[in-house]
Amino acid sequence: EDTNEGCIGLDGIDRFCTDLGINPEKISFLLLSHHLGAQTMGYYTEAEFIGGLTKLQADTIPKIKKEIAIMNEKYTNNDVYFKEIYQYAFNFAKGSETKVDISSSSSLLSSLLSQKYPHSATFVLFLQNNTDNPLNFTQWMHILEFFRTIKPDFSNYYSQHDPLIDEFVKWARSS
Repeated sequence: EDTNEGCIGLDGIDRFCTDLGINPEKISFLLLSHHLGAQTMGYYTEAEFIGGLTKLQADTIPKIKKEIAIMNEKYTNNDVYFKEIYQYAFNFAKGSETKVDISSSSSLLSSLLSQKYPHSATFVLFLQNNTDNPLNFTQWMHILEFFRTIKPDFSNYYSQHDPLIDEFVKWARSS
């Protein structure tokens, strides 16, 4: 139920996503939220929703779907935009906190990285099974840089001075 006046809450977002034919747990929803300027996961303020759609010049479901398709294409093919969305995802998920819990981190990393870096699935599995510690922004960005530069077999890996990534590589090599 949407309880905050002037906001679209979880139920409204779920209906909106259904109308658009997108899954709110997938990258298309994150891309749309970014373009709407959404600050809090699970809610759109009226200003974010109306202002974002106005900026996109998308006032119908077909126009919004078209814009989402353009966003997806840009996300897939533009490394600068990809990094912008990756950074936004952390800030969107953390809300007023300074870190993102492992459950949310795992879900987001899977959505964000799996298309470009298929070997990132092993990292998500590692996170889910080997740590309860939330991720901070520095770790979040180290993870991206790690997958941007590392070979799937980790043959070019040298310690990045990030204990989490070092633990992962050790774990992955021994598995």
